[in-house]
Amino acid sequence: MAALPLILLLFNAYLFLISPVIMGFTRYHEHEADRFGLEITRDNHAAATAFVKLQQENLAVPRPGWLYTMWRASHPPVGDRIDFSNDYRPWERNQPLVYESLFRK
Repeated sequence: MAALPLILLLFNAYLFLISPVIMGFTRYHEHEADRFGLEITRDNHAAATAFVKLQQENLAVPRPGWLYTMWRASHPPVGDRIDFSNDYRPWERNQPLVYESLFRK
């Protein structure tokens, strides 16, 4: 029982150290979900507009600092998602889609 505070301290230190890895993993999956949505709909304007509305509704900081993003953000920053939505158009350049095999017959 006397070691419980030490165990809790070590456990919290461990969680603090692995947080960037866990958050990076979830940000990656959210980014890939954005890519999948763009590939299946090919509606970049709608996606970017949705992210702008989300940012306005939540009063989110569009481009938080890297420390906040690294340790606290489970989703990519809204500014990065808007940029990606505006720039990602492989179908216009006849490039292969990443998730093409999932929705082509």
